[in-house]
Amino acid sequence: MKGSSGSSIETWRLRLRTLRRWDPLRRVLAWQAFWWLGWYRLLILTVGFRRFAWLHGWYMAETLRGGAPAQRHLASEIGFAVRRMADHTPWQSACLPQALAAQRMCRRRGLGSTLYLGVTRSGDTKIEAHAWLRCGDAVLTGEEEMEDFVQVASYALDVGVLYRPRRVRFGAQIGEVSL
Repeated sequence: MKGSSGSSIETWRLRLRTLRRWDPLRRVLAWQAFWWLGWYRLLILTVGFRRFAWLHGWYMAETLRGGAPAQRHLASEIGFAVRRMADHTPWQSACLPQALAAQRMCRRRGLGSTLYLGVTRSGDTKIEAHAWLRCGDAVLTGEEEMEDFVQVASYALDVGVLYRPRRVRFGAQIGEVSL
């Protein structure tokens, strides 16, 4: 008797078999993406994004576009890993945890990135939010829906910057820092 648990086990076996066929870089990125997606989902639920947003760069700033081909390739691999693993987490990995996880993975590899937050109105009363991440010219996460949203905030994380403030007031201009 196979039941629903048998089909679930088969599904996980198939997923692991697929993961084993990936090259070593993709495997490492996939496991890191899984970890960071869980970490940021937990932080968003327990602490709230507003309390740790300052960790993700300068408010209302953007990083440079372009980059070397090797950096573009690495950024696209990070985006692929985050998007793929977001579909297979047992928790909900919506756009904000995906963008935060991809930004953290880019940061660890010395790639500057910009996190964008946007909103749109659906219907008369409902407002929806969306997050996406850009590294160089490529949008790593959230590209499918970003055109439907109006950008209201951005956080630029340039890894070349040595000084980072401990806390940036929400809504502060670049250079205005409250410590």
